[in-house]
Amino acid sequence: MQIEDTLFKVPRFVLTSNSLVFADMFMIPQGTAADVEGSSDNNPITLDQVKKDDFRNLMKVILPLDVPPSQPTLSKDEWIAVLGLADLWQMHKIRLHCIKMLTPIGMPGVELVVLAKKYHVPQWLRSGYHDLVNQHKTPSLADAKRLGWPSAIKVFQVRENSRNSYHNRYPTPTPTTTTTNNFSFEAVFGDEFAEEEAEYERYTSTGTNASTSHST
Repeated sequence: MQIEDTLFKVPRFVLTSNSLVFADMFMIPQGTAADVEGSSDNNPITLDQVKKDDFRNLMKVILPLDVPPSQPTLSKDEWIAVLGLADLWQMHKIRLHCIKMLTPIGMPGVELVVLAKKYHVPQWLRSGYHDLVNQHKTPSLADAKRLGWPSAIKVFQVRENSRNSYHNRYPTPTPTTTTTNNFSFEAVFGDEFAEEEAEYERYTSTGTNASTSHST
C-alpha cells in the first residue's frame, strides 16, 4: 500500500478481517494478476488523503508486535486519527477500541461535542454538553464557532435557565458554577441525544451484521 512516500506491506487478511470497506473492495472481480493493484511493489494500492503516520499507528493497534500483545502508547491526537481511519474504513472493532481508549482521557467539553457528532459517540455528546453548561467560564466565541451556532445557543440557553433557577431558590451569594436543571438539559438537548443514540445503534448493528455476513 502506497501512502505518501512510504510503501506498506500488509497481509490482505489483516485488512479484510478488520475492515468492511477493504473486504468489499477485494471481493470485486479483478483483471489479470499483473494488473491488480497491490499485486507488487510496482503496482501498490494507493491511499490518497491518508497520512502515513496515522496508518502506521492504526497498524500498531491492529498488529501489536509485543508478545504477549500490549496496548500501543499513543497520544490523544494519535488515537483520534486512528479513530478517523477506523470510521472511514468501517473497522468497527477498532473504532470501539479507540472510543474506549479516548473516553478516560478527559477532553474539553467542546472537543467532546465536536468529536461525538463527527463519529457518533452519544456518551461523549452528553458528557461534552454537561461540561459546557456547568463550567464556570462562559464558552468563548471560538468555542461557539466550533460547536456551530445552533448548538452554542442551546448551551447558553441551558446555562441561563440553570442560573435563573438557582437565583430563584438562593438569591445570594452568586454561585461559582452552574447547577444544571436536568429537565432543562434533557428538554433542550434531548433531540440531539436521541439522534446520536439512533445513529450509534444503526452503525453498531450494521457493523455486526456485515461482519457476520463476511465471515459466513
